[in-house]
Amino acid sequence: MALTRPLTRFDHPTQQTVGEALDQGALLALSQRKLNALGLPICYIDASQHYRFVNRAFLEWTGKPHAEVIGREVVEVDGRELYQLYHAYLEAALSGERVNFERQLSSVKRNAFWIRVDFYPDRGPRGEVRGVLATYTDVDNIKRLELEAGEREHRLRIVTDSVGLPIFYFDRSLRLRFANKPYGKYLGGPVDDLIGQPLKNFVAPDALAEMQAYVERAFAGATVSYDRRERSASGELRWVRITLFPDREPGGRTGGAFVVINDIEDDVRIREALKSQEGQLRLFADNIPGPIAYLDKKLNYTFVNQAFANWVCRPQDQIYGKTPYEVMPHDVNSFLRPIIKRALDGENVDYERVGAGADGRRRWMHGRIAPDLDAGGQVRGLYCTEYDIHDLKLTEQALATREEQLRLFTDNIPDPVVYVDIDRHYTFVNDAFLQLVGLDRDETIGKSVKDVMGADAFEIQQPYIERAARGESVTYEFEHIDVNLRRRWLRNKIVPDMRFDATIKGYYIVGHDITDLKQAQDALAARESQLRAIMDGVPAPVAYIDQDELCLYVNRPFLQYFGLDAEQVASLRLQHVVGDAIYGSAQAMISRALQGESTSFDRLVPGAGGVQRWMTIRVVPDATATGEVSGAFVLMNDIHGLKQAQEALRASEAELRLIMDNVPARVSYIDRDYRYRFLNRHNEEWLSESRKDLTGRKVSEVLGDARSRQVQPLLTRVLAGETISTEQMLAQPNGEQRWESIHYAPNRDAEGNVIGIYAVHTDIHDEKRNREA
Repeated sequence: MALTRPLTRFDHPTQQTVGEALDQGALLALSQRKLNALGLPICYIDASQHYRFVNRAFLEWTGKPHAEVIGREVVEVDGRELYQLYHAYLEAALSGERVNFERQLSSVKRNAFWIRVDFYPDRGPRGEVRGVLATYTDVDNIKRLELEAGEREHRLRIVTDSVGLPIFYFDRSLRLRFANKPYGKYLGGPVDDLIGQPLKNFVAPDALAEMQAYVERAFAGATVSYDRRERSASGELRWVRITLFPDREPGGRTGGAFVVINDIEDDVRIREALKSQEGQLRLFADNIPGPIAYLDKKLNYTFVNQAFANWVCRPQDQIYGKTPYEVMPHDVNSFLRPIIKRALDGENVDYERVGAGADGRRRWMHGRIAPDLDAGGQVRGLYCTEYDIHDLKLTEQALATREEQLRLFTDNIPDPVVYVDIDRHYTFVNDAFLQLVGLDRDETIGKSVKDVMGADAFEIQQPYIERAARGESVTYEFEHIDVNLRRRWLRNKIVPDMRFDATIKGYYIVGHDITDLKQAQDALAARESQLRAIMDGVPAPVAYIDQDELCLYVNRPFLQYFGLDAEQVASLRLQHVVGDAIYGSAQAMISRALQGESTSFDRLVPGAGGVQRWMTIRVVPDATATGEVSGAFVLMNDIHGLKQAQEALRASEAELRLIMDNVPARVSYIDRDYRYRFLNRHNEEWLSESRKDLTGRKVSEVLGDARSRQVQPLLTRVLAGETISTEQMLAQPNGEQRWESIHYAPNRDAEGNVIGIYAVHTDIHDEKRNREA
């Protein structure tokens, strides 16, 4: 039996001893019997390249008798063809160099096998080389294992390189032991030179520091992952998910860790876009001052804005899922119940009501409940909005009052990875794929794609495999029902496995579960649709402009007011929609909003068909958490009725003031707190002060103590509801006492309560004196 490693006792002293024994003719002292028992082929070749000693194992290997070897030249015994393979090593040994080599050779008993030959120079007492001791070691098993390991590593590298994800392996000393091509591309260079180096030599310090905390957990046997922003070789900063899988040795000890880097930038952007869209929806709705809500078919709230939450004095999350009858006061429910019933029957209902606000004060509100119809015309929910019209109502009431008086790699990779041969049979599958299809490996390997995935899935993938068969790498998406009967979206990549002659051996297929991405996209689309529906239900024109003042979004009332369609608005700036005159007067306030400041202003806005209406225009910046402004919301609230009422009120007041100033008496109006609210010109002249300075001051402060004591009993009687006409001697501003004609009449509200006093004083002193005379 051949030894698996060369003898180490034939070192230099042993070689010299052998040479000296040869000179003395005592070669047999080497103990032929013991050397024969070794089983390792050994021979001694002299300086003239003649065999001088061989053991039994050497003779068995050559298949020749002792007489045909001893004393003969090496080339004669081994043959010229074999001699040519190693004569250079023999000559190097005879020149004094210790050499070895490995060759695949044949013997009489064996076909081609690998052998290691070691040549040890034999030196004489004066250092001259007298011959060479040669040992022959059978390394065929070791060589075959090395080749098999190399082939396995090659196949593993092909699989990991085809996955498309950067993958590498490091040992417990944090030295790189394996890396695939995508990892080299990720680093921006070949990884061959990095094998064996510490991770700190090529991994950024901050990345390595963050990984270190997870490395300890992986070495403890846990699979761990974390997300971070990484800058790849291209210089782009992207979100990646880094997963560490422990490499457990047969004894249970963790020898290292596999690292898989998965780019999740698209997933992160979709989530951020969804969050941003929800934020925009919330900002849109929360900046509308009136309550907005959406009721589903069962009359449960599925959306409310902040104004609605403030109105009912509850947080938004405590409103969702409840009905109006659980949230709003009883009196409001009693009022809205018949209106909601009409809306559920498909009618758009507008109403006005007086209700208590969040602060408890009662105010006039205008409301609208509009049905949300599905494609079949059936009501699937209700849009509910209200806005405050109290000032308008108060102005109307004030106007009315003024006129009388508002595997390990792949198996641990969470995505399915398979290899399909040219006949479309599975030859490799990872655990993630087996979990997806709900089969064991034995039920999959060797089976066809059609048998494993089913006819429908096979038909979907067939055209993409055909493209890969032409040498093209193909990526596609399809919906699949997994073993748990869940609908899953997969993004598959098919990479053809090419031979050196450019023919195809098979295909690598890597799947990636994008169900969450699809759901996020669907949710984003639904949110955007909901936003548009809610904004279209708001009865006021609403728009969103970017930093260039392009109208990126407008609601239906906006289009209707300006007589435009959505396609026209998409290419217009706000200036071109509202007109140069309005834009020019408001440009400074719009610029302030795009710099982060909320602004509002009133303008007479021209619309379609020559319409012009007064609007309160509110511009709210769309700012991120960091303060970056990407655009602004423009909300227009129609206040035309309020403006008209105010104008009419001003005209009435001016007319009333003109009349009162020409009445030949001192006319004033006093409220219940005994404060002057109106005085005519004759009072200014009598008191020698302007009516602006007098308005709001108390009667006692204006008239002085003496006159106040005289008129106070009369004022008290009028506030009790009595009308008084009398003549009385009263103190004057200069201290004189004069006769005056006094007429006091109470002012009553709609319920008949006295809220003020109309007062008329006429000086009759001279007239009184004349009568007495």
